[in-house]
Amino acid sequence: MEPDISEDQAAIVECTIRAVQDIAGVLDRKHQILAQRTAELHMRIDDICLPVDSEDYAPPELLTLNVGGAALTVRRSALTHFPDSPLAWMFSGCWDHVLPRDTKHRPFLDLDVSWFKPIVGALHALSRGTEPHEVVVPVAHLAHDDRLGLRACAELLGLTEALRFEGGVAALTAPPPPPPSPLDIHFRKPCVFSSEFRPVPLGVQTIPAAAAPIAAPTKPVVHTPVTMTFSEDMAALAAPAAALARMQQWLAQEVDSIATAERALQKQNDSFALECAFMRRCGADMDSAGERLRAWLQQQLQQRSAPAQQLEHYGSTSGNDTSTDNNDDIVSIAFTDVLGHGALSTRRATFLQFPASPLAAKYAAERWRESLSAEARDDEGRIYEDHDGDCFRRLVNIMRLRALVRRGDCPSGALDACCPKPEATAPMRAMLQYLMVEWGELCSPFARRRDTPELYKA
Repeated sequence: MEPDISEDQAAIVECTIRAVQDIAGVLDRKHQILAQRTAELHMRIDDICLPVDSEDYAPPELLTLNVGGAALTVRRSALTHFPDSPLAWMFSGCWDHVLPRDTKHRPFLDLDVSWFKPIVGALHALSRGTEPHEVVVPVAHLAHDDRLGLRACAELLGLTEALRFEGGVAALTAPPPPPPSPLDIHFRKPCVFSSEFRPVPLGVQTIPAAAAPIAAPTKPVVHTPVTMTFSEDMAALAAPAAALARMQQWLAQEVDSIATAERALQKQNDSFALECAFMRRCGADMDSAGERLRAWLQQQLQQRSAPAQQLEHYGSTSGNDTSTDNNDDIVSIAFTDVLGHGALSTRRATFLQFPASPLAAKYAAERWRESLSAEARDDEGRIYEDHDGDCFRRLVNIMRLRALVRRGDCPSGALDACCPKPEATAPMRAMLQYLMVEWGELCSPFARRRDTPELYKA
């Protein structure tokens, strides 16, 4: 006896509905997990970052930066013109409390100002509404080492693809193409290749034309008519089938919405992780970010409540503010250049790359400021280095480039094939010999690929 078709179909529909209900329960649990992950991420962001959209803190539009010892006044809207760039992350206002700052409470960038200033000029022009094709970063006036620094700076800040450089990006660091060889073959017209086969006469014989390919026999397709007879009881399954169809449509929408929310959350999580990693590379202390945030907000509230005593308050709290802990890591140096005076600022880690050098021994101690006598400082408190000013600035810039290459902040690898030119002047050789720095070791990160293990060592 054959089974009743309607009973089998009803059982299948019932099982399907139960399965759909189970899937709906799984989706509800995924919604809960997704909401929990979102709340955890937002809690982490609120604990580390400044609430820039609140009334407690309003990021100032005008910023005065300490770029390698030079004061540079910029607008925040220009620095954040490209929102997805690391430069916009740094000055979005969320990280103002953890930015490395100098003794005057200015954000510090360990870059040469000749690298950063052309980029800032292009960003200012773009933020004022200038057409992108009209904005070009000038590089022709820069020396070879400064072109390397400008390229490294643009890659560090994520602006290599966003800005147009004079002569193209490759002109910043790529060497000129080699001159053409006399044996090079050049075609006046483009060559056209054809796959057509034609017989070519060879004496009295000719090569026969290629035979047509033999068509493989194809298996005939047999169309078998299938006739299904439904009983009158199938009409009772119309309503469950329609409900099941609506449930499936709802499930499809729920799955798409959950997938979209997961992708958005993952993107936000990855972006925040990249921001944290970039701020760590820039010298920000992320371990005590919560304490810095609370101290920063408390200072802002106190400054608003007593604007007349702002300077007095700053002088009394600057020593206790946790954001000034990294001031001891920033070294301000004075030297004598061709103009009679020169100054720069850099991090202590710049000089610690060569442990055997007198510079490393001078700035390695934890309380190095107290070990220096008052005679070694100028009237602004900067440490005086008795070296040729141009040579010393170039040495510091090469050390900065070494730090960028070792941290892996230059993703395109343009610095792999380029290196600073060798020392050509007697003062440069004398200074390197006095400081016990070998030129080959100084330029070693530029002469080899950065994917070697030793370049990732601290």
